[in-house]
Amino acid sequence: MFRMHYCSYMAHNPDRDIIDRPAGRMDYLFLLLLSPMEFQFADRTETARPGACLLYTPGTPQHYQAVCEFSNSYLHFYCDDPSVLTHYSLPENRLFYPGNTEQINDAIRRLYREYLTQPPYYEESMDLMIHQFFLLIARDRQTAVREEPDSSLYRSFSELRLHMLSSCEQDWTLARLCSEAGFGKSQFCALYKKFFQTTPRSDLIHARIERARYLLTSQTVQIQQAAAQSGFRNLYHFSRCFPDICGKRNTAVTIKARRRFVGAAGHRFFTVVPQSPAWPRWCG
Repeated sequence: MFRMHYCSYMAHNPDRDIIDRPAGRMDYLFLLLLSPMEFQFADRTETARPGACLLYTPGTPQHYQAVCEFSNSYLHFYCDDPSVLTHYSLPENRLFYPGNTEQINDAIRRLYREYLTQPPYYEESMDLMIHQFFLLIARDRQTAVREEPDSSLYRSFSELRLHMLSSCEQDWTLARLCSEAGFGKSQFCALYKKFFQTTPRSDLIHARIERARYLLTSQTVQIQQAAAQSGFRNLYHFSRCFPDICGKRNTAVTIKARRRFVGAAGHRFFTVVPQSPAWPRWCG
């Protein structure tokens, strides 16, 4: 659980002020710089531009000085389980430059407001908000949209991806995706992999399996109906994909949930056809 110790939004210290903590602190410190500052690390001195961020871990020496004006936003917080913070794969004890500094600073503003007012369920809210804060930074680092010469290309791919995943029951072929994106097959697949770290085929199968699992555990539909409504035209293919993606344990849980609807004498979870028909569509 994250617990806020202290935070501030667009704070100002005297010009050229110095922060010097040779033994560090017992809590974590996240800094968003709003003015140039000079940092001393164990092996180097580095001048940071506005927009730089730094996450100090507990016990790490902290020494930095404003080049002139001193302005930053920051969070002092505790984390009961450091592995939770590690999950977001953020750099520690070194400078980095995210591409969404305005969003980060606005998130600190909202955290600061919550910290000052401490409304009901403050601790639970603060824990969730800090999770969302680091999720915001981690997503920016993974997508790295700022490094794309044309970020509109990323947005167009994101919109097409969202359309495909939200209407996964439709007949999505690679040819259709390439046509809508305006790229050849090899170029489309390379860009998709670069933007989303997966393939369109894997993306679509996961979306279809998740929808089928929801239908099987929350509605009284037949197995064939759930597969069809999720975009699977081939029941044999569905029966192969479901355990691979959901795992055997989750498949067993789904079977039990399904039986609550159809009864112990209901249909078997998977119907394996004697001979798998040809399946020309890579997406289904």
